[in-house]
Amino acid sequence: MSRSNRWTRVRARVFAIAALVLISIVASTSVASAHGVQGRAETPIPIAAFFLAAGVVLVVSFVGLTFGWSKPILAKIPWWRAPSWIERPLLASVTIGAGRAVVLVLFLFVAATAAFGSERIGSNPAPLIIFVIWWVGLVPISAIFGNIWRELNPWATLALLLRAPRKREGRTIPHLVGYWPPALVLLLFAWFELVYPTPASPRLVAALIIVYTALTLAAMYRWGVDAWLDQGEAFTVYTGLLALLSPVEMRVIDGKR
Repeated sequence: MSRSNRWTRVRARVFAIAALVLISIVASTSVASAHGVQGRAETPIPIAAFFLAAGVVLVVSFVGLTFGWSKPILAKIPWWRAPSWIERPLLASVTIGAGRAVVLVLFLFVAATAAFGSERIGSNPAPLIIFVIWWVGLVPISAIFGNIWRELNPWATLALLLRAPRKREGRTIPHLVGYWPPALVLLLFAWFELVYPTPASPRLVAALIIVYTALTLAAMYRWGVDAWLDQGEAFTVYTGLLALLSPVEMRVIDGKR
């Protein structure tokens, strides 16, 4: 395929995605009444106009980036390696291991709180932690510090504790699967948070955590932890995209960070 034809297809896909985003936002105005754990609130402008404006901004952003930034212009900027007194303690096995342990404990705490805590919406902190602290916090953290979520991912830590292989020799994720699993999961997550009538129901949140955890662990065991983190685990793929905006990154050279 020639370069021009490939670029034409990219533009067509961008327009299709932008149109889908706009249609979805406009369609959701009739049912969307809350953001995660918030209640219904009055706005100074009609809610339909609010969502329509948001959709237009997204579409304009997609189109502007497609035509105005077709080539990477920052790739030639030289990278600066952090001094050893910063690099060594941050990348030490003890530091990363402690971080994984803390995140895993917090993950289990949130799951247990959702499953066994108060059933009253608003009284159980688990939905608040997920939708407000974790989900919103992933964006600035990844954009500033890089994809540290990949290193601290609780599902990966749990899978490794259950003896799932980091790499599964002779078994790769089918090419047709592509990045559809994370795309579908993120779409469903956004729909659940923004459109579903009661996304802050603790028991429902707990059930979804259990289902997603089971599917993720099964996939990591089948294809390897690293492969699924790179291509299948929705939130790692998402933070990986956000991390492209980060001024810092961790590189692996000769098997070393």
